Amino acid sequence: MIINHQIITLQDNKKYFVLEELLEERERYCLIINIEDDSDVKITLRNENNGKLFLKEVDDKKLLNDLSLKFKTMLEKDQEMYS
Repeated sequence: MIINHQIITLQDNKKYFVLEELLEERERYCLIINIEDDSDVKITLRNENNGKLFLKEVDDKKLLNDLSLKFKTMLEKDQEMYS
């Protein structure tokens, strides 16, 4: 199931918009932004189990940095396409 550009609700009942999804070394990551607080941006690891979707915030600093750069590149390409 693709959740790119959808609104999801996390366990804390906060709603996030999925900006991008990225497949990296057989893992799927999501760049999400809180729809009520645009300063609340997270990169999460996405898992599915028995049809349920789980997102876990990435806390490994090196991985987070690598993913941040890749998501930035993806967003820049999207921006170019619509400019």
